[in-house]
Amino acid sequence: VIKAAAGGSQYTLRLQDYAGSNQFSFYGNGTTSPADISDERVKTNITNFDGDALANIKTLSPLIKTFKFKDHEDTWNTHTGLIAQHITGSATASISRLVHHLEPEASMSLSGSTQRYRLDYKGLTAQLIRAVAQLEARVAELES
Repeated sequence: VIKAAAGGSQYTLRLQDYAGSNQFSFYGNGTTSPADISDERVKTNITNFDGDALANIKTLSPLIKTFKFKDHEDTWNTHTGLIAQHITGSATASISRLVHHLEPEASMSLSGSTQRYRLDYKGLTAQLIRAVAQLEARVAELES
């Protein structure tokens, strides 16, 4: 189902099962819903996080950029985030696995491929949660 929102300028692509109950939506502004599918029944190979979340956040912090998307430079939308190519191939596996792509790494280039890198911001959010817990433990230790 594709439909325009009120005013006709914003489009939504909605995927749903035959019963119409399970839905996933892509919105014209680049967001999705639900953005937080976390049901254990759809997951496999569940293991504990094996990285140092605080060190990862400290590594990624200087890589945060502001940018506009190509073909939209004239709009008011300026975005803040990370550039996948800047963190792909990181020596730290718990950082590099935040980058996803549909083609083999060797065929990806900044100009030669139509496929795009994607960042797992949900995975990054989970690492932020762990980093806050690590900081809280340090504060508690210093206060005692």
